[in-house]
Amino acid sequence: MALTEGVRLFGRIDRVDERAQWDLHVIDYKTGRAQEEPDPEQLRIYAMILARTAGRPVGMTSYLYLEDGSVWSASPTPAELAEAEAGVLQTVEEIAREREYAPDVGPQCTFCDFRGICPRREEIAARGAGAMNADLRVPL
Repeated sequence: MALTEGVRLFGRIDRVDERAQWDLHVIDYKTGRAQEEPDPEQLRIYAMILARTAGRPVGMTSYLYLEDGSVWSASPTPAELAEAEAGVLQTVEEIAREREYAPDVGPQCTFCDFRGICPRREEIAARGAGAMNADLRVPL
């Protein structure tokens, strides 16, 4: 979905149900345990995208926690959806202005296609991440 010229959002919503009120219900499956204070931002972004592409309002958004079957739901307001859109655009602007991308070392390094050229590859290798070390010994 084109949010603005030059800003296109894409993704996959886990589930969308049609409610009796003829509005839509966005459901995002979560594999972990329910959080005490879930962050509704992801759901609001999904709702904003779906409302635009489907041309129908989203009356309900939910996280469905698969581990225990619990559900957290909220009804996004138009103001919250506008705020989500503004937040996405602000993030895009911040990313566009950024010129230095410092790598964060973490478990994701195991799967990174760029670890052979990563400026922190030696630190990653020194942490002794098993099979990951062999992949990191790539000369520049």
